[in-house]
Amino acid sequence: MKLKFVSIIIALLLMMVAVATVSAAGHTSSQLENAGWVCEIAGPNFWTHCMKKNPADGPSTIPVKVFSNDGSDFLGTELLIRADLYNGQPCPQEGGGEYFLLPFGYYACHHA
Repeated sequence: MKLKFVSIIIALLLMMVAVATVSAAGHTSSQLENAGWVCEIAGPNFWTHCMKKNPADGPSTIPVKVFSNDGSDFLGTELLIRADLYNGQPCPQEGGGEYFLLPFGYYACHHA
């Protein structure tokens, strides 16, 4: 009985280590694209930006995941707000300044 209990505890610990390892590894832009996300290289640094919704669909806000140029290193997130809904809200992650206007009708706030 004691051996069975110890075996169950060890199995649970191994499962927790496996889950932590997968979570720590994160994801890449290629994995998001394979899951149906839209990923494009954009901006002055030519970083890869991935989003679940395409701005052409006109959603009010779009959360974006930002990766390095090759799409392998996760750099942070952005929040896009459609231009007609933006009212000068501050972007706390950029020192409280305003969001940046993008050429496709959205304002962006970068989160590092």
